[in-house]
Amino acid sequence: MPTFSARGPLAVLAHLGPEPKSTSALYDELGYVELMRAGLIPYAAFRRALEELEAEGLAASSFDEEDGTLWRSAQPRASH
Repeated sequence: MPTFSARGPLAVLAHLGPEPKSTSALYDELGYVELMRAGLIPYAAFRRALEELEAEGLAASSFDEEDGTLWRSAQPRASH
């Protein structure tokens, strides 16, 4: 389970799947109401939520041909 402030990142995690999506596509997919409830209206807060998910091993990022960031779900890391 995530160790960060969960509301924002968990809202984003619900929209991640195995297929990569751009940061802006995810932002648009969440929509204003969900972004507002999660405290992610500022784009920097949204990016921070994605980075926290990646740091926890719940999301993975890659780059497209134009150096845009793509995000997808990732397998959680095993606990030791």
